[in-house]
Amino acid sequence: MIDSWGKVPDGLLWGNSQAAGSFDECLSTRGGGSSEASSTGGGGSGGFKGKYCSISLRDRADSSNVTAVGMPGFLASGYPSFTAMYGTCMPSSCTQDDILVSLNEALSRDKKSVGLISCQTDDPSPVQFTPGLIVMICLLSLFGLLLLAGAIVDCWIDFVGKKEVRQGPLKYLLAFSPTTNLQKMFHINTAESKEAITCLYGMRVLSMTWVVWCHQYMMVLVVEGNIASIPNIFNGHWLNQIMMNGYPSVDSFFFMSGLLVAYGLLKERKRSGKVNLLVFYVHRYIRLAVPILVLCGFLATFTEYLSYGPNALWLKGKYSLQEACQNYWWRDALFITNFFIATDSPTSCLGVCWYTAVDFQIFLVTPLILFPFLWGEWFRVTKRTLNIVGLVWLGVLVFISVLIPGIITGIDKLIPTGIMSLMDMDMSYKYNKEVYMASWCRAQPYLAGMGLGILFRRDDKKKVKLEMWHVVLGWLIATATGLAVIFGMYDYNQIGKYPGYNWADSIFYASLHRLAWGLALVWVVFACHYGYGGYVNSFLSHPSWQPLSRLTYSMFLVAIPIQTIIFLYNDFYPLYFSHLSKVLQTVGALFVSGIGAVLLSLCTEAPVMGLEKLLLRRDKEKS
Repeated sequence: MIDSWGKVPDGLLWGNSQAAGSFDECLSTRGGGSSEASSTGGGGSGGFKGKYCSISLRDRADSSNVTAVGMPGFLASGYPSFTAMYGTCMPSSCTQDDILVSLNEALSRDKKSVGLISCQTDDPSPVQFTPGLIVMICLLSLFGLLLLAGAIVDCWIDFVGKKEVRQGPLKYLLAFSPTTNLQKMFHINTAESKEAITCLYGMRVLSMTWVVWCHQYMMVLVVEGNIASIPNIFNGHWLNQIMMNGYPSVDSFFFMSGLLVAYGLLKERKRSGKVNLLVFYVHRYIRLAVPILVLCGFLATFTEYLSYGPNALWLKGKYSLQEACQNYWWRDALFITNFFIATDSPTSCLGVCWYTAVDFQIFLVTPLILFPFLWGEWFRVTKRTLNIVGLVWLGVLVFISVLIPGIITGIDKLIPTGIMSLMDMDMSYKYNKEVYMASWCRAQPYLAGMGLGILFRRDDKKKVKLEMWHVVLGWLIATATGLAVIFGMYDYNQIGKYPGYNWADSIFYASLHRLAWGLALVWVVFACHYGYGGYVNSFLSHPSWQPLSRLTYSMFLVAIPIQTIIFLYNDFYPLYFSHLSKVLQTVGALFVSGIGAVLLSLCTEAPVMGLEKLLLRRDKEKS
């Protein structure tokens, strides 16, 4: 038992804040009484098991300073450490309350007390059937039954050859068939189509990988054993900016969203001669909201059963994932997460839902942005004049979208973008609230994508002819612009060497870098779509991207919860922060997130899209 205790950790001055001890060794401990009594944890013979307890500390005078990082020193014994948590091993005959009282008494002389405590034995924890858990079990069971029934009916139809049954009442059940949905999900289409913007397949997957990779660097610092070495790892290396300034990865999704919305909406207008705004909004909402609701419900009830080990302690913390999902799921489901930014509490269940909120809020006004192209007959002018009016209107909106973040940044003297080296948490909070998560400051790449969608739909199937020097110049400008956006913040992203506020840098970069990134992507997609992409198009448009591309939304939702559960709630020993370890962790997170995305998509996204097609678009065949 003594050997399994957490002790003063190695690398204490290098940032190792974890004195977890040996979890498994503690649980395997048996002592006292007969061997039979020891194996059962006690009894009349006085036997006991090992009980592992994770403990964090707080200042006794202020209970609010219990957070995931910056805990008081190791056992409050004067060691100059950054220890956030330590583990101890006690006999199972001691209750958690016994340990809590004993520790608080011992720590009181140093004005410390126990902030969090979580004790575990190798006995299975009893399941607490709360109302929420019962509801989720019933809901997941219903999903399972629908999937099973859909698969049985699907296989039966194929076996007996009665394809006409697919058009009858059973078609609603077949929308849940995992057999059909998996075939659609992993289908690779090699047929050429001038309608499909094939380079978006690879762009979507690479952007998703970039997002997960950046999150892996940032979100589990609390369990890193060499936090103090991070400046040495990052500072002075240009390539590190790909991660430290990885925010354009999100702007890529805004760009693609704007492109596809404009492209699809104008296609529908041309096909049917009208736009049904009710269907337009309902389709978008249910497609995005249903996976969010199901995932939030799952995390709010099952997270505590997916954690094991020393760091399961953090599930009992004030800001745990499970508690956030229980209290704030509605913000994500209503797409208003970005309006609730705070420093002292979580803002949502799914952290990435600030993006879905911003995207949906911009989506709400897309008919207004495309008004001249959707309802041009109201103007009673020539098509050429109408195109000019529409482009001028779009240009005005782009100009306004450039002014807004620049004005806000200048007036409030904000940083130009998210800065990892910034130690001023109030400034970071203010920037996130007023710029980074504000829909009126994130519209630039979305509008750039919409402009390209308008161009594609205007030219339709015509191929734009360019001279070779046009193509070379376009690629040079787009490449230089993209590199300037990513590496332009090099001086700001040197940890511990923040250069301070510079009004010119802040206003210029805040105003233009998102538009610049969007325009760089405009050229990439334009060149690839019209045959000027060369090897870039061959790579991005390769059919092998298609299955993963269909899963990016579900993967976007599940990735951070999976990263939190795997690398925080189930971590046994301090992780070692290095580029290689982060790459390996990212690969693992992507693999597990892919499995989670398939399951989430089979239960929600795929059936919803199938039912929506049947219920809301019955007139599609007729028209």
